[in-house]
Amino acid sequence: MDHRDLALRFVEEVWEQRTPDAVFRFTDPAFVDHAYLPGTAAGHARMVHTFCAAFSASRHAVEHIVTGDELVLMRLRVSATHTGTFREHEARGALIDVQQYRSFRFREGRMVEHWALLDTATLLRQIGA
Repeated sequence: MDHRDLALRFVEEVWEQRTPDAVFRFTDPAFVDHAYLPGTAAGHARMVHTFCAAFSASRHAVEHIVTGDELVLMRLRVSATHTGTFREHEARGALIDVQQYRSFRFREGRMVEHWALLDTATLLRQIGA
């Protein structure tokens, strides 16, 4: 399986299917996450859990993907319903629709690094923060 397919499967299995523990199937033991704390696979899984607890009916639609030797870059549209507390903001049932960018670096079929940038300012506005 090429890196593009691995990245797409990661988004599908981890974020679309809302399965935090799936992170560990894709990541190398030396994995570094530059987006979530702690910067480990466990930190990434915790963020999936946090997001899923705050937002239901989520969709992570890949709008654009670019691949290089080891790198995969994605632009996604994230949509969901705010049904749980997020950053101390109580759920109001608001719909979110925001852009996200993700970068993955793979080595020998395993994810070794991840970066992400979510339009958090728009998300917070949409949930009434």
